[in-house]
Amino acid sequence: MAYTDSKILCISEGEEDSATLGFLKNKTVICTVRHPCDLYAVGALIRVALDTDAAALTVTRRVLPYSATGETAVATLTIPTLTPAGRIVYKECHILTVKAPVKLNAGDELKFVFANNGGSCYWKPWFEAYPRPETKDNNSDFIKSA
Repeated sequence: MAYTDSKILCISEGEEDSATLGFLKNKTVICTVRHPCDLYAVGALIRVALDTDAAALTVTRRVLPYSATGETAVATLTIPTLTPAGRIVYKECHILTVKAPVKLNAGDELKFVFANNGGSCYWKPWFEAYPRPETKDNNSDFIKSA
C-alpha cells in the first residue's frame, strides 16, 4: 500500500467549509484518527506563502472527541517568514527523548492550531503516520467483561 493511501485511511485530512486553498491563519483544525496508527511527524503544507511574520503551529492529541480532557502536546513548530507555497514545514513528534512514535487509537483526534501570524497565509495539516493492526489490546474502547 502506498504511503498516501495508508495516511488517508488512518487519519482524516481535516474539514473545510468550501473549496478554498486550505485554512487561513488563526484557525484550529481537527483531524480524526480512523484506525490505530503510529505518528512520526506533523506539520503544515503551505498553500499560500507567509508574507509577513513567522507563525507557530501547535499540535495536540485528544483522546476524547471535542474535549481537552486528557489532551497531550505532540509538537510545536515555527513556520518561517516567506515560506513559499508548496513547502511542508514539519517536526518529528517522538515521545519525550525516546525515539518511539506517538501511538494513536481509533477515535483520537489531532488538533492543529495555527497562530494569528503569517499574513495572508493558507495552510493544510500534514502528518506522517503508518497503520498498525487494530486489536483489543491497543484500543482503549475495548472493555473485558467480568
